[in-house]
Amino acid sequence: MTNLRTLVCVCVVILAAMTVTAQRPEPSGMVKTADGILLVWNQPDNYFTLEIKGKLIEPLQQNALWFKVDGKFFQLVMAGKSDFKAPSKPDDRSYLEAHAKWESDYLSGLMQRKLDIKTSPTKLSNGADALTWSYEMPRLSDKQTVSKQLYITTVKRNHVFGINVPVEPGDDETRLWQMITDAINTLKPSDKPLSLEAASKQVKGT
Repeated sequence: MTNLRTLVCVCVVILAAMTVTAQRPEPSGMVKTADGILLVWNQPDNYFTLEIKGKLIEPLQQNALWFKVDGKFFQLVMAGKSDFKAPSKPDDRSYLEAHAKWESDYLSGLMQRKLDIKTSPTKLSNGADALTWSYEMPRLSDKQTVSKQLYITTVKRNHVFGINVPVEPGDDETRLWQMITDAINTLKPSDKPLSLEAASKQVKGT
């Protein structure tokens, strides 16, 4: 009887360990590619991959969605559709316009300046609606170098996803627009968590 009890206990421990392992969430992370990195993002109800191209890509410690790409600040922007007031028309373009207003209103409050945003609808390479928008950066300090902020956004299932870069002296604005447009065109949403190991193998072609 003692041996039977011991066997049962051992089986319970093994099953518990297997359950914990099976339920362990897939981590987010980055995979090195030939042209930069592949970001693998795993958050509840928010799974995707995005390729960021550049010779030198540095994640910034302040935020997992902030990077320096060849010396340029590069920010991923995400908001749940439920975070802001839903538009009267529930189509993607209306959500993108509503998000741009919500985000710019928030930034106006932070900077205590009214921002005059310029928006323009566009399409991604897969035909999805997108929105480019920008604003002239108010002068907040004598040391400020940023003169303008550029954004491109698209709807990703229950979220609005976007990329933001600042314009500084010597920057080619056309090149910056192309940089963030190229990046957002690589966005691949998923309805389930993504494996870093599988992404690494796919990148390596193994």
